Amino acid sequence: MQNRKVVVVTNMRTRKLRGEKSMGMILAAEKEMNEQLNVEPVIPPTTSIIGERLHFGIADNFEPPKLKDKVWEYIQPRLKTTADKKVVFVDEEDNELVLRGSDSSDAAHVQSLDGAKIL
Repeated sequence: MQNRKVVVVTNMRTRKLRGEKSMGMILAAEKEMNEQLNVEPVIPPTTSIIGERLHFGIADNFEPPKLKDKVWEYIQPRLKTTADKKVVFVDEEDNELVLRGSDSSDAAHVQSLDGAKIL
C-alpha cells in the first residue's frame, strides 16, 4: 500500500480498532474467485488530487455530518464495481451513480475486480 492513492471515507463515527482510534476507512473491493477471496483498494480518479472530496452523482459544497451506522448500513450494500471496474452506488431506481471527483469524465475504479462488492 506504500505510495498508493486510495479512497478514504473520513466522516465515520470514531471506533477503536486494535486499541487505536479510527475515524475513517479505506474503501476496497471484494470478490471471491476460484474459491479465493480477492481484495483490492479503490483507486481514486486519476485527475483527482489528494484530499479531494469524491461524490456519486452531482457534486455539492456542503460539509457532510458524521456518517451514522444506519446510513452506512443502507449505503454499503448498494456499492459495487461495474464490468469496466468503476465504483458505483446503485440507487432505488437501479441507476448506477459513478464515484467521481471534480472531473466528471474520470471515475474511481479498481484494478481488476469487476462485479465486486465495495467494503
